[in-house]
Amino acid sequence: LRNARYAVPNPSFTPTYADNIKAITLPPANPVTSGPITICVSGHIDHGKTTLVQTMIKMLDGRKVVLDSGLAEQSRSCTTDVAVVTCKTPSDRTLTILDTPGHEGYSLQLLPALFECDVGVFVVSCKRGEFEDCWGGAGRTHLLSMIRAGVARIVVAVNKCDVGEWEVVGRRVVEFLEKEGVQATACGVSGLNGDNLQNLIKSIEQNCGVRKGKGNKKSFRATISSVSLTGRRVNMQCKVVRGNLTVGETVSVAPAGVCGTVKEVHVGDEAFSAGTVGPGDNVTISVVNMDGERVFSGDVLVRSGDLRTNVFSRRRLVAKVEVKGKTLIKGTELTLVMNALSVSCVVAHVLDGDKRMLRSETRGRCTLVLKRPVCLETYEACKKLGRFLLLDGARIAAVGLVEELL
Repeated sequence: LRNARYAVPNPSFTPTYADNIKAITLPPANPVTSGPITICVSGHIDHGKTTLVQTMIKMLDGRKVVLDSGLAEQSRSCTTDVAVVTCKTPSDRTLTILDTPGHEGYSLQLLPALFECDVGVFVVSCKRGEFEDCWGGAGRTHLLSMIRAGVARIVVAVNKCDVGEWEVVGRRVVEFLEKEGVQATACGVSGLNGDNLQNLIKSIEQNCGVRKGKGNKKSFRATISSVSLTGRRVNMQCKVVRGNLTVGETVSVAPAGVCGTVKEVHVGDEAFSAGTVGPGDNVTISVVNMDGERVFSGDVLVRSGDLRTNVFSRRRLVAKVEVKGKTLIKGTELTLVMNALSVSCVVAHVLDGDKRMLRSETRGRCTLVLKRPVCLETYEACKKLGRFLLLDGARIAAVGLVEELL
């Protein structure tokens, strides 16, 4: 993940709002008071994802954000990487936005962002002809990827509502998601002129709900999505998935086992040298006295005291899998993807299924052997470190849950 580049703020921006545009289905009216939110914005190419994000940031804090600023993105006129932007909502909640590629050729870039997000935002155009192209192509694939990565709440942002009938499109997508067991809300918006973005943000906040406490009673876990070195500091962009951490504590990175001291924490553009981070926080943690050459994307940050007692780095596991389009037999080679982790694996044994195989669209159990040790938890102990995808090339072959570590 890379940070978006900011230009000069433009506080004179004044979006227009269509008061008669309401969401099709509002989620339960849970009290929304505090807690960070991470959203993943996805959808078919040229349906207005990046424009919508840029307009949203302008509306919230007046900044003009340039997202597709890389040479590859400018030459191809499309998003090719995941951009990260952090801002504040009207209720003063920290909102981290992950803008993802819509082109099928960059579909693998989407998966790490899906594992990080609390709420998925699926952007689809209601302009005549554009929705039909999307729904028959990559649009439905994006939605299925969100579902299979475990995104349980999705807000459908029906874009270009000023030139099309958004209610019909929104209802169709919501009905599809509800059949898949996902809580869904549809909202008509215009990313170009800012219509109804307030209602979109309200729907996102209500879907995320309120986080309970800071997880003091649980051991600290944070997934690392990117690593950079600045002098003697190792800067790790992390998503806290369990427990809490205070500046000054000693931390370790699993599975390498290297240790260091937390010097500073950055939340968006703000940095603090004394404070605590907890579940849901999307932060950059600066650590000193650590060998940064042994830290990689996909590793897990833990307290040093937990490293020997309850942090599990394994190469073998028993998993419950739901097969999607490929028969699994002994010896099948796949790629395991979880958060920012990507590692080759092989099916060692099929424990269930007809004639020791798991056919497409069936469920069962199997033993997987990974190419190298990685940090895992059982799904019951930590959902974020116990759910994964198995890829066959660029296609999702199965969804898996870690049942037992061997």
